[in-house]
Amino acid sequence: MGQAPAASNISSRLGTAWLFPARLLWLAGSFVALGLFIAGLPVRAREIHELYRGDIQAWLIQNQQGEVVLSPQSVSTAAQAGILEGDILLAVDGVAITSTEQADKLLSGEIGTPVTVSVRTGNFPPRQITVTRGSWAGGILLEYGLSDQFAVIFALASEILLTVLCIGIAVVIVRYRSDDWIALFSALLMVVVATGFSLPMVALANRLRSGTFPHWMDAWIAFGFGLLILFFYLFPAGRFASNLTFGLALTLGLWLTLGLFERSLLIWYLPRWLFISAGSFWIVTGAVALLYRYQRADSFQQRQQIRWIVWGAIASAAGLMLQIFPRLFSLNASMQVLSDFVLHPLGQMLKACLPLSIAFAILRYRLWNIELIVNRALVYGSLSVLTMLGYLGTIFILHIFFTGLSNPVISFLATGVIAILFEPLRQRLQRAVNRWMYGERDDPYVVLSRLTQTLERTPSVNEALPSITATISHSLKIPYVAIWLDQDGSEKLAAFSGAETEDLISFPLGYHGERIGRLGVARRAPNEEFSEADLRLIESIAQQAGAAAQAVRLQTELIRSRAQIVNEREDERLRIRRDLHDELGPMLAAQGLKLSAARQMIRTKPEKAEGLVEEVIQQSQQTVTDIRRLVHGLRPPVLDQLGLTGAVRDLARNHSGSPVLEIISPSEGLPRLPAAVEVNAYRILLEAWSNTVRHAHANRCIVKFLVEQNTLVVSIQDDGAGIPKNYRAGIGLRSMRARAEEIGGQLSVDSVRPHGTCITARLPLVTHGGNAE
Repeated sequence: MGQAPAASNISSRLGTAWLFPARLLWLAGSFVALGLFIAGLPVRAREIHELYRGDIQAWLIQNQQGEVVLSPQSVSTAAQAGILEGDILLAVDGVAITSTEQADKLLSGEIGTPVTVSVRTGNFPPRQITVTRGSWAGGILLEYGLSDQFAVIFALASEILLTVLCIGIAVVIVRYRSDDWIALFSALLMVVVATGFSLPMVALANRLRSGTFPHWMDAWIAFGFGLLILFFYLFPAGRFASNLTFGLALTLGLWLTLGLFERSLLIWYLPRWLFISAGSFWIVTGAVALLYRYQRADSFQQRQQIRWIVWGAIASAAGLMLQIFPRLFSLNASMQVLSDFVLHPLGQMLKACLPLSIAFAILRYRLWNIELIVNRALVYGSLSVLTMLGYLGTIFILHIFFTGLSNPVISFLATGVIAILFEPLRQRLQRAVNRWMYGERDDPYVVLSRLTQTLERTPSVNEALPSITATISHSLKIPYVAIWLDQDGSEKLAAFSGAETEDLISFPLGYHGERIGRLGVARRAPNEEFSEADLRLIESIAQQAGAAAQAVRLQTELIRSRAQIVNEREDERLRIRRDLHDELGPMLAAQGLKLSAARQMIRTKPEKAEGLVEEVIQQSQQTVTDIRRLVHGLRPPVLDQLGLTGAVRDLARNHSGSPVLEIISPSEGLPRLPAAVEVNAYRILLEAWSNTVRHAHANRCIVKFLVEQNTLVVSIQDDGAGIPKNYRAGIGLRSMRARAEEIGGQLSVDSVRPHGTCITARLPLVTHGGNAE
């Protein structure tokens, strides 16, 4: 199909000057359609009544002499009573007959009641015959206790309900979207199709026709059919899906216009097989236009709109087929009842899906997936058809212009032409089908934009990764997409979309140079490799998804670290309680007993009492040592003695060799730090310094302290080997990050040019997290 500008650049909003005329046009069209529908209701009622009422089951024909001629139906009550083909009807129950209308009225009545007719066969004398009124279709209803009045009410109710539904939806659309011409167009279409293609309208036309529909009915059907196909070509952007659909619309309009002057050209006057073929052709072009628009829609909203319309159109077409096909054939009584009481109402319900889908698509914007076999079937199916047509066309042209050539030569030349054109044609078809099926992979901006929008609309961090996998799966038609995150030295499945499979292609997820997980995607079909365009796009998506994956990872680690803090705090309390109860408690109790014994022996055995006191003194010194050990385990004593800066300087003085440790701090010194901040900053620095000594192979290491905006910024930078590509965080780095996050801070790891690593911790001086002590 020809290229069409992006629909997003086209507005279907009406200007102020067009609002009143557009609304007036909708109102006028709706009133005309509704008026014709109402006028057709009594005609349709009589049609149903005549079908199910009781009569003598004979056709009434008025001859040139004005006489009413009887033509009994086969196996009818008239034939069984002795009425012959061609008998002249003279009277009914003693009333002389002058017209078919009069005879029809007098012969009608309840099923099973008698009627006396006077008939003449040729030039023979008249005969009096009593006939029992009957009806095949009416008789079936009678078996179920139903009357012809019920058939009338039932038939009209199904028509009225669908019309009321369509008009109601149209009114709602006009009420809320009357400034949008495509919405007004859709509303007018629903009213015109619901009323113009209804059985009351057909009954009205049949009543007025003489061999064919009246001209106004032809014009009305042409108008409604044209509106329907035009709607498929224009929805939802308000412009043609392509240059081809524009040309098709012009062709249909010209065809219908010419048909109003030459009625034999109209679709409904064509032979039955041509009628079905032509009608199906135009409906299929409309469906293809919608599919084409669906694949090229540059917004999620438009894709949802078109999807609703497609499903509604499929259901509506199925309903229309249920109603049309029985009327293309002569039906016996049972099939007539089945058609009127089952197929037709079911068709009405299915036809209601189209207006309902239009309403959902326009007012609410709600949302298929095609496998590789469809791609190949489309390409090679279309290629086969075009090859056959091209071969036949080439032979036809060669026969016309080269009449002297023999058939083998013509076939050889035609085969050569097809062979030359085959591969270019296949490539063009393949590109066309790929654009239809995988169009977004060639437009990464649309996919990345949709991914960004999805993340923006995600209400919580936990839903970000499932949204990413769903977006990738939907946008690129990938059957399975999954994201794993690195946690505790292993991979854990964080989110997935689709049916799980083992055959995956993985893409690393990174954040600030650190590998934090991987994105796994399944092939669209077994042994089908992704194209370069696919791979580039998925790599771009993986880069974008890294930040979201890091957020999820951090939240998971934060929850785990908080739980770990609580557990460690309780373990520490248990240890202190055990040390106090099992070590210090018995020791102090023993000292008390020894002092009591020494007091009793101090006069009688002073030497022994002195020995006991000496033991108590030694035990007291050991108790002080144990208490000091217990206190030092709670908080490094060097912090109380030297402070944070002094403790790090002491570390530098006690270290010899590479790397050389330099310390940069504010000239006025650091302010008084919260205990948790001071302890965690010191332990982060110790871990970072340990990593530098063991792994960095650095010559120089610089520690910087800075206070800004109630935040202590601590960084340790080396000139070593730097961070390797696809680096996975180890226990040390995770421990540092956990210490920063447990007091509401952040920790980042960055590469330094030309080489080296910088670890920066930002710790708030007003803490809301846990206490490190």
